[in-house]
Amino acid sequence: VDYSINCADSSHKLFKAYALAMTLIYPIGVPFLYWRLLEHAQSKLYLDPGQHNLVGKKAWKRQDVGEEKWEFILMDVEGEEKPSDDEPEVWKKWEKVESVSEDEALEFAIYIRSKIEEEHPTLMRMSFLYSMYEPWCYNFEVKETVRKLILTGGLIFF
Repeated sequence: VDYSINCADSSHKLFKAYALAMTLIYPIGVPFLYWRLLEHAQSKLYLDPGQHNLVGKKAWKRQDVGEEKWEFILMDVEGEEKPSDDEPEVWKKWEKVESVSEDEALEFAIYIRSKIEEEHPTLMRMSFLYSMYEPWCYNFEVKETVRKLILTGGLIFF
């Protein structure tokens, strides 16, 4: 405790008001900013409908030679014609999939998200907000930030 500080001084009152303002702005402002950024990018990030439409369908898939990249083409009901092998040095051969698994659909959705990030550098700057989560829960970081604030800030009341 520093008894030389006068609590009635104008500079002390200024810092007290600043501290009170920041106490309100930070817990509300940071999650709101995250939410606003993710809502603005939602149309580019939310790949859930495509991912879930792929699960259980017949498809052709091929894998990139050097990396874990996948490409899927859904089969028509009538034609099960194999797609052409363009760029054979880059991609492995097409293989038939009777039923696409949820894991394969998720890998494909994440691959699509990485391609979208390459096209939109703004998304890449925000990737710390959504890259740890599956595409269908792209905005989970907002909920996680609020949860952390409640758990740490709620301690002062107990």
